[in-house]
Amino acid sequence: MVTAQDAFDYMAKVFKKEEAKAYKKTIVITYNVAGPGGGTWQATIENGEFKVQPGETISPVTATVNYIDAECFYKLVTGEMNGIKGYATGKIKFKGSPSVLQTVGKLFPGKKKAGLI
Repeated sequence: MVTAQDAFDYMAKVFKKEEAKAYKKTIVITYNVAGPGGGTWQATIENGEFKVQPGETISPVTATVNYIDAECFYKLVTGEMNGIKGYATGKIKFKGSPSVLQTVGKLFPGKKKAGLI
């Protein structure tokens, strides 16, 4: 069973720090992952750094993403599932700017683009 922590560990491994330095504003994304291995976390991208913490204590939030389970979250961040398909099938729901989520998604390449498969 994969967990949300597995997804965050992957994200930390492939994070494009140099590209993230181009963002001038702080980005805060709340991740709500339902089911076993899930929970609520917030990820912050600021000054080229990526940090994750449990809970929901940082505001303002740039975007909130809800996943039906940890496997869905893991597949999305590793590139095994397309975000548009996940949204269209109801596995992913979000609040906030879709363009911010797409832009942030480029900072975390899927396994193929990261050279991991």
